[in-house]
Amino acid sequence: MARTRPVQAASLVFACVVAVWPNGSVLAKEPAPAATSEARENPDPHASDPAGHIVVKGRRWGQAEIAAESVIDENAIDSFSATTIGELLDRMASLIDSRGQSPELLVNGKRITNPAELKDYPKEALARIAVLPKTAAAVYGFEPEKRVVNLELKRKFASWQIQSEVEMPTAGGRRNATLRMGRFIIDGDTRWNIGANVADETELLRSERQVPVQPAAQTLLDALGAGGAGIDPNRYESLFPRSNAQGFNASVTHPVGAFSASANFSAGRRESAQTIGMPVAIVQAPAGEDYGLLAAEEALENRQRSESISTGLSLSGPVEGWQTSLGFRYSVNWAKSARDVGYDVTPLQQRIDDGAEWPLGADQWGNLPLLTDRLASTSEVYNLSLTASRPVADLPAGPMRTSVSLNANRFLTNSSYFDADANQWSGSRSSRYQFDGLVSLSLPVASRGAGVLDEIGDLTATMSGAFRKVTKAKTNYRLSGALDWSPASFVNLRTAYSRENVEPGYEQLFGPRMEIVNRVFDFRRDEYVQVLYRFGGNPDLAGGTAQNLSADLSLMPFGPGSVMFNLGYRRSVTNGGISSLPDLTPVVEAAFPDRIIRDPSGKLVLVDARAIRIASERSQRLTTGLSFRWTEKPPALPSEAEEVSPAFAPWTVTASLTHQWSLQSQTQIRPELAIIDRLEGGGQARHRADFQLNVGRKGLGASASASWNGPAYVLGAGGAIYRYWPSTMFNLGGFIEPGSIFGADGQKKWIDALKLSVDIQNLFDSRKVIESPGRPDGFSRDELDPLGRTIRFTINTSF
Repeated sequence: MARTRPVQAASLVFACVVAVWPNGSVLAKEPAPAATSEARENPDPHASDPAGHIVVKGRRWGQAEIAAESVIDENAIDSFSATTIGELLDRMASLIDSRGQSPELLVNGKRITNPAELKDYPKEALARIAVLPKTAAAVYGFEPEKRVVNLELKRKFASWQIQSEVEMPTAGGRRNATLRMGRFIIDGDTRWNIGANVADETELLRSERQVPVQPAAQTLLDALGAGGAGIDPNRYESLFPRSNAQGFNASVTHPVGAFSASANFSAGRRESAQTIGMPVAIVQAPAGEDYGLLAAEEALENRQRSESISTGLSLSGPVEGWQTSLGFRYSVNWAKSARDVGYDVTPLQQRIDDGAEWPLGADQWGNLPLLTDRLASTSEVYNLSLTASRPVADLPAGPMRTSVSLNANRFLTNSSYFDADANQWSGSRSSRYQFDGLVSLSLPVASRGAGVLDEIGDLTATMSGAFRKVTKAKTNYRLSGALDWSPASFVNLRTAYSRENVEPGYEQLFGPRMEIVNRVFDFRRDEYVQVLYRFGGNPDLAGGTAQNLSADLSLMPFGPGSVMFNLGYRRSVTNGGISSLPDLTPVVEAAFPDRIIRDPSGKLVLVDARAIRIASERSQRLTTGLSFRWTEKPPALPSEAEEVSPAFAPWTVTASLTHQWSLQSQTQIRPELAIIDRLEGGGQARHRADFQLNVGRKGLGASASASWNGPAYVLGAGGAIYRYWPSTMFNLGGFIEPGSIFGADGQKKWIDALKLSVDIQNLFDSRKVIESPGRPDGFSRDELDPLGRTIRFTINTSF
């Protein structure tokens, strides 16, 4: 035995050298041909080994090549009130990843070009969800930090789905209605779907909430003099815009020999409009005072419209032992916006200055031209992608796997801008290429199952290298590596490190200009305001270097899929490079006087929120998580000959509790400027906790969730302190399928396909509490959160 271990270690080193040696791949073991779906689900009962035991070869239908870390079965899936696969994944995020990040998706064990096409499928199309181990990202060519789940679909499924949804705040004033309809078919390796949706959302005006009139609106009202009597300025400004949207999508996947071909198409359109002020035209009277008149009945508006089309083709299958996927995708987006900025009173003011009779009569104002700033852009993206993965060597501890992912993109952008004050159009065109790639290697070092260095448990090393190149910009390179160690079956420790030279991507450099109205708190004027935010490319960006270190510990003391404890640490250090504009605080405004624009009266009018260059950025955080899943066992049977009744629907309970502790969050814009500490005066809480509970079975279920944010504060001008007290928000939901609960005669009825759901956000109508030196009476409930408690009713049926 003493000699066995050195021999195994030597063979491991020799196999690694052979695998990376030129032409060494000729020694790589070819994967066995996959069993047909029929053989997997209906194995030959006469197949046996020399000892006479029955041998079932091949993987289960839809299973991935890598064994799952945990499996979420159909009973657990049925216990959630989610309707679609996408909604289900959102609700189960904390069970999949303690950080709550969206996972990468496989479908029936394979990577596909556009996994988003499955997110609209009904959750009933799933047989199970397999959460793969953390090493799966490297095996399938995803970013190293991503979790991967495999969606195992049922072999046969067909359904029409119709869903209607209405959401509104209990305080009234706003309503959001959505209608979705789709047809979904799965027939073995063939699947297709077609769907459409429409949505409509009404506007919420300031006059529908108890909020004070803003100083800028009061100035306009004062200019109206006696004509402003009885006018409520809040009626001309909205807290949330009205909008409507329509969408259509279709996709099909079908076998072509040993390959699988897919095609998809989607189109969408969205419009929104937000009232942004009273339609007041102001001139200067001969005595020098401002004099105004309502120039129209309708308020000034900010209007947005976007239309998009996207289509793609892909082909995936085995090529010389590689599992490959080749895809092409084209998308185009047309976006337009128009923002009313006021009325042109220049000719009228000239008449007054020339001595026109004063005061002017209403008929003398005439029809003043409305000044409107306009933006228009067309963005096209052509994408060609290739992914390939396979085992490249059969090592003593298991197969060494590699994956390659390559993308080539062409971006075409044409944008134009009309400045109403200058009465001038300007525009720009951009045509750029972006190439990026990722190469990953998964190397098993020790394995208990294979008897290789089993005294240390299971140990796997993964390495990856990535690049991104944008024309007329420097190339971004990243190298990373990770070790996954399981000294026992219920313990996993993963450590990862990456280093890269950070360079901006296409959108950061050349993205089209966009402008939207955001609601933010202005610390200088001690009020919430509607401000124009500008986004788009910044060609002045420059790169830097970044280092990331992470460590994650997972404990499953009662086996997979029961109780799991997670502990994670992340550290990021960036020197030079790129960052998003920090949240607006007095310190940020002082650091970016050219990005924060105010009018002569001090009113905040524009925030240029494009990406910025920074000197350094540092962050550290610690995350902990506890998750639990339990499913009721079938009742004990008096005889082995009896079977569990198919009507038995077990109860499933899932729960998770996560906590995030921010240890450091600092940015230094330029060496000569002070460090912006988000945790010390920057408004970021050090602690956040989230809880989620779901109890259900097929046909009936309820869920509860809560989020808690710790205290924070912002340093204002002159040493003033704005304190954000701890806040907690609770949510509650539930669903019922009457046919599953009350149906008993066995005959299918329309009620059997009916599902009713209700979700209440912010159950207790709670709000944040801000202690402000300038507002001893505090901020009203509607100023902090105009929506408050909302309730959503959903009706879903299938046939």
